Formats: sequence, structure tokens, C-alpha cells
Amino acid sequence: MAENYYYAASRINALENELITDSIVSRMLDASSAEEAFKYLNETGYKDYLSEVTDVRNFEEIIEKGMVDTYRIVDESTKNPLFTRFLRVKNDYINLKILLKSSFLGEEKDEFLSQYGTVSTAKVKAAVNNNEYNELSSFMQEGVTKAVQEFEITKNPQDIDVCLDKAMYQEMLSLAEAMKDKAVLDSVKAEIDLVNIRMFVRIKRIGGDYNFFKNMFIEGGKIELYYFTRYFGEPIRNFADYIQLTSYGTALSNGLREYSETNSITEFEKVCENYLLNLAKEGKKDTFGSGPILGYLKAKENESKVIRIIMVGKINQIPSSVIRGRLRDLYV
Repeated sequence: MAENYYYAASRINALENELITDSIVSRMLDASSAEEAFKYLNETGYKDYLSEVTDVRNFEEIIEKGMVDTYRIVDESTKNPLFTRFLRVKNDYINLKILLKSSFLGEEKDEFLSQYGTVSTAKVKAAVNNNEYNELSSFMQEGVTKAVQEFEITKNPQDIDVCLDKAMYQEMLSLAEAMKDKAVLDSVKAEIDLVNIRMFVRIKRIGGDYNFFKNMFIEGGKIELYYFTRYFGEPIRNFADYIQLTSYGTALSNGLREYSETNSITEFEKVCENYLLNLAKEGKKDTFGSGPILGYLKAKENESKVIRIIMVGKINQIPSSVIRGRLRDLYV
């Protein structure tokens, strides 16, 4: 039986009032400089961190502080170790990818390490440096073993991502099943399907063969490999017709049809991200369950991307119209 998260959901509901809004986004876009755009964040939940950043080019600092506080609040409110691990474990895999690639390629990339994982970055780094992974989860150990084996054969860093992504989603599925939480399980299955659909589109776009896609395919979603196999040799519009019959319906199928006409992979990526955000919004209706918490965390992740796109654009003096075209939808 799933947990009752009424207290956590109530606390999250109050915090939603501090999320970035369309109005703030518009004013940031219309700002004459990066400095002016940055100041509008004083009207959001980032207001407490602004005074700590003296150079707007260091805007990532406030995003990081905001996410650290978000995870802390969720942990304190839910008091469920399995849920905490489910929400944070992606960051462990991000760190493993970065550190393995750094080790193989001889490039130091510590500045990109995530501080939000279930395992400290120091411990993950020590594991990679010493080639000892006993303190990591069995899923991580298996993922690393396969990643190392594949890389030694192909010397392709992409194989590290593939192996660790597969391990990550298997661990997330395992955690969701252990929690017996439908909202959590549905969210990870949707993520897996969206990853597979985007990979399907990208590989067809570059003329890749089916075996390449099959190697990249992640098990555990609602859409089985059979359907990707069936439509791999057909036009994207035919695959879109099939997707319309699934739980992903019109939103995703229309995105695929539009892609088949425009060939804009960027726009299709936005459709996929917006679908996941809208799915998260649906969770707000679940007063006692995990839906509002999953939704809020997705909102904060999306908010981080929006701020990053705007600030990078403003710092590099990119026209507002161009920046706007790169933005995703908002949660509020």
C-alpha cells in the first residue's frame, strides 16, 4: 500500500507559490541585460540566495542552492527512505557517467558533478578511482561492469551512458515496485517510454539500423520492443498513428506528426519534456499521495532549465525571441 503524504503535499502546495511564473519569465526575457533579468528572481523562491551571488555569470549557484533545499524539504516531509532514494538516485548515475568518462578520457569534469545523489560525490569518485564498487547498489555495480566492458571494446563514451541508463531505470523501477506506489511507477514507466521514443526518432533520423536501436532500448516501459520493431522500417507518421492509441494519445502523436513534416528534433524534444511536465501536473489532484511531490520536483527541475536558458541567453546577448523559442512550458 502506498504511503499517505498529506503533510508533505500540503507543505509542497505552499511552496508552489514561489515557483517562477510566465509573468516573471516574460520580464526576464524583456530585460535589457543579464543583471536586470537576474534581479527578477527576487520575486521567486530564489530570493534568499541572490545576495550571495555577486556576478550573474555564477547564476548556477542559486539553482544549486534551490535544488538542495528542495530535496531537503521533500526528505523531511515524506520521511520515506525508499521515496528519497527514488527521487535522488538519478544523480548518482549522472556522477558515475561523468567520473567514468573522466577516468577513461583523462579529462577532469568535477564541476559537473551533482550534489543531490544518495551517495556522496567523494565516495563515488573513490569507487571509480579504486575500481571498487562494493558500497554502491547492485544495480550500479552491474551497470558499471557492463559500461567498462563495452567501452574497452568500442572506445565509445556513449556506451557508458547506455549501460548506466539501463541500470538506472531498472533500479528506479525496483524502488517504485517496492513502494507499491502507482504514481511513482507510472512516472518512471513514462520516462522510459519517452527515452525510447526519442531514441527511436533520432536513430531513424540519422539512418541508423534497427540493431543499433535495439541495443539502446530500455526495458520496463509500457511500450514493448515489439512495437518499435514493427514500425522501425515505416514512416514516422505510421508510428504516430500507433502512439495515438496508447496512453500518450494526441499530445505525443501530434508531436511526432509535426516532426515528420518539419524534421525539427529540437521541437520534438520540447513536446516530450512538456508531456512529462503535464503528467506531473496531473499529480496535483492526488491530495494524499506522492503525485504533488513528484510534480513539484519536476517543476523545480524544469524551472532550473528555464532559468539556465534565459540567463545563458542574456549573458551571451542572444535576442529574446530566440531564447523564448528554446523555453519549455511551466508547471504553474
